Amino acid sequence: MNSFKKIVTTSLFAAFASAALAQYSSPELMLVTDAGNGSSLHPAQVERYDPYTGAYLGAFGAGYMTDPYGATVMGSDAYVTDLFSVGSTFYSRIVKFNFSTGAYDGTIFNSGPDQLTQVTSYGGNLVASDLGSGTGNGRIWTLSPTGQFIQATSLPTASDGLWGGAIVGSQYWGADENVSTLGGGLLRYNLNADGSVASFGGAIDPSLIFTSITTSQVNGSNFVYGSAVD
Repeated sequence: MNSFKKIVTTSLFAAFASAALAQYSSPELMLVTDAGNGSSLHPAQVERYDPYTGAYLGAFGAGYMTDPYGATVMGSDAYVTDLFSVGSTFYSRIVKFNFSTGAYDGTIFNSGPDQLTQVTSYGGNLVASDLGSGTGNGRIWTLSPTGQFIQATSLPTASDGLWGGAIVGSQYWGADENVSTLGGGLLRYNLNADGSVASFGGAIDPSLIFTSITTSQVNGSNFVYGSAVD
């Protein structure tokens, strides 16, 4: 994978993070996955920033990851998707760290071949987007916080793969690339209470390849934003 700093961020809010982050000047923390450049001077790791001032707050994860891609937070831990390859075959794992101390808390190995690009949480479990084998075959994985398998949901066609995913309410949105049609769109799924997929809700703008996705709330309304190439 290419080595560059990926702006895939997770903000930790004061409602649960203020005590753990007491050593920092801000009650919030922005995590940025950084693939590094392959050298010991700039290893693959997760960078920490103050989201208001941009102040650098150190990093964690060096030595444990090859190509970190996405991150989410549950409790005191950051869960980070990490991609690696064996020959021409891609694999991935989810590596867990204490986001405050940076301590390594374990690794969840996925069965592969796959590329977990983003992980989020719902119903106390992990929901991960999967780009697939490089030729499609992507999935949505639902796992417990300890890595216990709950569900793997195939995408609408074998040519689909997800570059990322986000959750609004009880719906999961995936940024899709279909390698056959050179499109994909935003895929929408309805979730069960445990984070497993209940049903497929359709695609939006299937002629576009979406490469990232995020959500926000403005004046009580939820919005989904996707970055796309055509």
